[in-house]
Formats: sequence, structure tokens, C-alpha cells
Amino acid sequence: MKHFFLIVSLFMMTVVHALDEESTLKLYEKLLSVLVPQKTSIQVYISDPDYRDAFKKEGKVVLVERLADADFVLLTDYPTLERYRQFHKTHPEHSPVIFTTKYRLLKDCTDAVGALYWRKGRSQLLFIAPRLKLHDIVLPPAFKKFAIEAL
Repeated sequence: MKHFFLIVSLFMMTVVHALDEESTLKLYEKLLSVLVPQKTSIQVYISDPDYRDAFKKEGKVVLVERLADADFVLLTDYPTLERYRQFHKTHPEHSPVIFTTKYRLLKDCTDAVGALYWRKGRSQLLFIAPRLKLHDIVLPPAFKKFAIEAL
């Protein structure tokens, strides 16, 4: 009987994770169309293998290996933030839209326009209005409630 409950529990966790990934990907699809609206195909730089796998399922996304090729950068960790900072020092004219998966990264990366992160088991969406203005991004009404002036 213990094995049955273990198997059912593992199955349920897999289903919940799949649903979570699917709903997160749908939200990112909407975000990409808002944050990079002028592109029919968006060059996305992501170093995290799990996010790369998820984004491969999105038809509008072309995953790139180099920051220089990116329209959109998804920061998921500090090593990627450091790579971006080094790249930006030598290529200040290239300004992709930066988005993060952690509140702390949003706080530490002044170029990031927003974040989609998890807190206490719930997703949190946040945009920094002055940073959006620097990229000439206008949020649709459905997203405006998630915009703030400063952290």
C-alpha cells in the first residue's frame, strides 16, 4: 500500500509540474509579445537548461547562444547576470530587453524591466515603469496593475 501512495504522489507531482510549466510558458508568450512587440520572431538568450527546454516549445522564440544576438534575455542566475554585465561593458549600444526569474535579480540588475518569480508557492509578476520607458515599452491594460515606479 505504501508503494501505491508513493507512485500516486510522484505521478501527481509530475502532473502539477507539467501544468505549472505550461501556464508559465503561456504567460511568457504573452510577455514576449508585450515586451518585444515589433518582432515576429524573437531571439531569446537563456542559459538555464530547464527554461531553454520550455521555451523550445514556443513557436515565436528562436533560442540564441550569444548575448550579442538576443532581443530578449531571461536572467535566471547570478553567473548569467555577470556575463550580461561584462558583455554590456564592451557593447553598450546593444540593449536587449532584460527580464528575470527572481526578485533579487530584478533588484540587482538595473537594466531588467521586470520579473516573473515565485513567492510562497504563487507566481509574482512585476514591472519597473521607468525601465520600461527606456525601451519604449507600453504595457497593455491587463499588465499595468503589475507596474511600479521603483523597488
